[in-house]
Parts: sequence; structure tokens; C-alpha cells
Amino acid sequence: MSTPTIKGISVLITREGQWFVAQCLEIDVATQAKRLEDLYHEISRTIVSHLAFCHELGADPFAVDPAPEHYWKLYRRAAVLHPSSPLPEMVARDDGHVRARLPVQPEMRIFA
Repeated sequence: MSTPTIKGISVLITREGQWFVAQCLEIDVATQAKRLEDLYHEISRTIVSHLAFCHELGADPFAVDPAPEHYWKLYRRAAVLHPSSPLPEMVARDDGHVRARLPVQPEMRIFA
């Protein structure tokens, strides 16, 4: 199976108490961090881990359902977030071979 490719990734960022939460919309994965700067790394790591796991199983990474509709509605109303630097290109490796990488910079929007 080849390395998965993605045309676009949408990420909704919300605040829950002291935590920032990032919810990927095309694939229903999420993560959290106390600092927004840390959240960028965490969502990259989470998406790449999902892609690598699917690659390992020979599964389509988009066979999982997208995020529930209420996240999409919040995303459409949220402000576009422009990180001060691009998200790190995370790569999952298996014995030195690339299994998956963050293929595009996600469009992130924050709903606070």
C-alpha cells in the first residue's frame, strides 16, 4: 500500500476549561494540549499516527467516519487560525522506511 495522500485537512480548535482541543474533521480523531503551540504538534502527531496505523493494517485511512456534523457547523463559523510557523512535518517510520507523513498543512480554525 502506498503512502496515503490527502487533498485537505480541516481542524477545529476549541477551548474546554484549561485545555485546547483539536478535532480533525475528515477523519474523526482529536487531541488536546494546555498550550496552543503544543496543540499544533499534537494534532500533527495524531493524524500521522492514524495514517501510519492504517498503512500498517492495509486499511483506507478514510474508511472511518468523519467528525460529527456539529463540529463541521462550528468549523464553518470559526475564525481562521494562522500559526506563526507551519506545523511540523511529522513522519512515522518503520525500520527507517516512511509509513506515513502529514501530507498537507491543515486549515485550522479556532472557535473560542
